[in-house]
Amino acid sequence: MSMSSREAVVFTAVATAVQAGVMAVSVAFLELVEKYKWFEDAKVPQKPLKVKQPDKKSCLQYVVFLKLFEVSGLPLVYTLLKWRGLRFEEPGPNWPEYVLEIGAFMLIEDTMTYWIHRLFHTPFLYKHFHKVHHRYHHPTGLASYYFHPVDLAVGVSVPLFTGPLLFKSHVYTLWVWIGVRMLEGVDGHCGYDLWFMPFRYFPFRPGAGVHHYHHTHSCGNYGSFFRFWDWLCGTDLKYKEYLKRHANEEL
Repeated sequence: MSMSSREAVVFTAVATAVQAGVMAVSVAFLELVEKYKWFEDAKVPQKPLKVKQPDKKSCLQYVVFLKLFEVSGLPLVYTLLKWRGLRFEEPGPNWPEYVLEIGAFMLIEDTMTYWIHRLFHTPFLYKHFHKVHHRYHHPTGLASYYFHPVDLAVGVSVPLFTGPLLFKSHVYTLWVWIGVRMLEGVDGHCGYDLWFMPFRYFPFRPGAGVHHYHHTHSCGNYGSFFRFWDWLCGTDLKYKEYLKRHANEEL
């Protein structure tokens, strides 16, 4: 096996293991949170469901299928990254490099996610692709990965790998970044604003409550890590009106 082939196998195996590992540990923890009613004060208020959404078993089966679909495309991702200068050699990045590059990846990913996500809410793309993700009106950590394959490829994978493509990153940085993005996705869909999640302290952070509104109303709040594009473009106005209305109801 050539050096390039070995690198492709290692890249695919570790990237898959990082994603699956972060998802499995996060979802298992959230199952315990739900079962033993931990952090009830952090739970996002939820009205009774008016429509049926897939059960946990169906969701898990579909997510496993999607993961297999995604794994089949990772060798192509590796080829593109390697063409752009993906590095495997030692020594790996130092801590400032990790922080600076992953911070840049967040900004790039959030910008691309906002505009692609907003595009997928146009009538044709929503009906044929993105509506699959919105089968969950009350999203869960596991459902953060419940997408139509086209939506996953265009709306998730393209924003995820654009930053590393531009920066010609070390593979260690890329693997850490994949884990960070997976954890953020679970955090935004889990239905809890947990105080110990680092994303909670980001400026312009959406959070589980913001994204829960997006799932129940299918509009606005299109960003991932941040909310500044929604603020700049006014796509959070309905959400702000919703908050104001419910605040008045509580008074």
